[in-house]
Order: sequence, then structure tokens, then C-alpha cells
Amino acid sequence: MSIFNIIKRDLQTFQAYPDINLINEKVSLRFFLKALLDIDYRAIFMYRLSCFLINSGVKKIGLLFYYRLKSAHAIDISPFAKIGPGLKIVHAFNIVIGPDVIIGKDCVLFNSVTLGNSHPSWKLDKNMEKFMPVIEDRVTLCPGSRIIGKVKVGHDAFIATNAVVIKNVPASETWGGVPAKRILKN
Repeated sequence: MSIFNIIKRDLQTFQAYPDINLINEKVSLRFFLKALLDIDYRAIFMYRLSCFLINSGVKKIGLLFYYRLKSAHAIDISPFAKIGPGLKIVHAFNIVIGPDVIIGKDCVLFNSVTLGNSHPSWKLDKNMEKFMPVIEDRVTLCPGSRIIGKVKVGHDAFIATNAVVIKNVPASETWGGVPAKRILKN
């Protein structure tokens, strides 16, 4: 999928939220410019731009966009994470997405979400591997949720506020608590 189609899908999701089933195919230039004024969309756009520049061989400028997003908005989305089209961030603040994290299509992230390794990378030795979470399609991560380590969250899952997920979450389930456990099967 081209960068333009990914950005268009992000815009469509941004425009249709909270009912993502009502995605409109048409997105005007005027709406795109209006969306850039919103930090929720701008964070996603700066991440996409950073990834595009790094993958196009303009690594230094791509990293400049990454550091700008990180310093100006307190959002740390690694340009080495793989995020599918249609990402929606609600209340973009204090979000951390580590490198090698995989996020599927049409996911929703609220503020203070952390997706990362269970071991800080600066403490890795030869015996420790770097394990990152995999988030499948249409997952909602509520404020303060943490998905840590080699965890897979199935499609259409819902992770409740302040949940700490340290084991796999099956598809179409609601999980919450510390450590997270199944609350409800959708």
C-alpha cells in the first residue's frame, strides 16, 4: 500500500471516529489541512512522514521528524514500528510505541498507552531477546493500558483502562486489570 493510500485511510478513520463503520471514501484537501491542526491526527501524520523518509533513504530528516514529535508532543512512536493503515489516536499524549511493535489496521489508541519490551533495551545482554507486542486489526487500547513483552492481542479485542497485559489476548475479548484477565467475551 502506498504512503498516500495509508495517509488517506488514516484521514478516513479520523473523520469517521467514533463510528469507524461509517468511513466516507472521499477526503477533501480542506479536511486534510484541518486535520493537521489537530494533534491527534498530526502525531500519526508525523509518524508516517518519518517512516517514509527513513525508508526512502533520507534517514536524518526522518529522524528529525521523529524527535520533533517526541519532544514537542510527548509522544514516542518509533519509526521502526510497523503500524497498519487507519490508526486513530484519541487524546494524543504520553503514548509510547517501541521499535518492532506491530499494529494492524483500524486500531484505536487512547492517551498514556505503552506498547513495548519487558526488558529495557539498554539492559539487554546476549541471553535476553527483545520481544515486542503484536496488535491485530480493530483493537481498542483504552487510556493507561500497557501491553508488555511478547504478547499477541487478537483482532477486535478491547483492552480496558489501566490494564497491564502480559499474556496473549484472544480475538473479540475484553480484558482489564493488573495483570489483565478476561472480563467479557464479545
